[in-house]
Amino acid sequence: MKRKVVLLAVLLGTTLTFTACTDVNVNVDTNTSSETEASEEDSKEEEENEAGSDTEETEADAEESQTEDAEEEDSSSEGADDSEKIEYPELPLPEYHYYGPEDWADLADAAGHFLIENSFGNKDYDLGTCTPIVFKVDDSDPKDVKLWGEYDINMYQLQKTSLINTAGGSFPGIAHIDTTGKNPLVTDIELVEDGSDFDPSFDRLFGKAGLKDEYQEAMENLNEYVASALSYYINHNGLYITQFQNYGWMPIPIPNAPETRDEDQIVDHVGNFGYTAQFDMREICESELDDADMFSAVDSD
Repeated sequence: MKRKVVLLAVLLGTTLTFTACTDVNVNVDTNTSSETEASEEDSKEEEENEAGSDTEETEADAEESQTEDAEEEDSSSEGADDSEKIEYPELPLPEYHYYGPEDWADLADAAGHFLIENSFGNKDYDLGTCTPIVFKVDDSDPKDVKLWGEYDINMYQLQKTSLINTAGGSFPGIAHIDTTGKNPLVTDIELVEDGSDFDPSFDRLFGKAGLKDEYQEAMENLNEYVASALSYYINHNGLYITQFQNYGWMPIPIPNAPETRDEDQIVDHVGNFGYTAQFDMREICESELDDADMFSAVDSD
């Protein structure tokens, strides 16, 4: 009887142990399956989020690219409009003054105005200029400051963005200026004489001062001085003027000015006898006289 009881107890214990083990295994499998499913769902959500993020970035990049393209188109369109809307200088032009950086600039400007008023006061022109090239200054006497120099006078007509030389002259000499007042006052200008008196008067004014070589060198580079003087004037007044032209010669670009457009090289000429003509100033030069018109090929003698 005792053996049966013991055996039954052993069997009962074994059964309980087996059942417990089976329950544990089932619970472990169930948890593992649950974790796997959760992991798969998380993975799907991450993939969906990543896909959505990539889509948003792609759309944002596309929008940004479209915006940049639109801005570039607007910019190019504005540039085209700007190039077409040239503000041509209008008459009357601002009064000419020499705005060079030299200490004697104001004194030389006063001398230039004196020469223009006394030599070309009755001429018909759009702009009267004086390019001063000063070789020596003696300011020991404020009431009689002396400037040895070449005073190159030019009268221009305005043609679109070009200045066409219609008259002028070379005036080498010594300017006498009183600087004791509020503004420089030109009291006299001793000029080199014309014709047969040129050499002796030149030697008297420039030779004794040892300035003959400087004068001759300046005359060889005269157009460079004129271009610089015009550049100072044009930039000071904010004018859209690009070049100047002497009769019979190619137009000369003005430093620090825009390049002359091809269409602005074309002259629409109305002659003294009522006719009209059109020509390229790089090929033909024109000069109006009192009772006639004169034309010449560029660079022609």
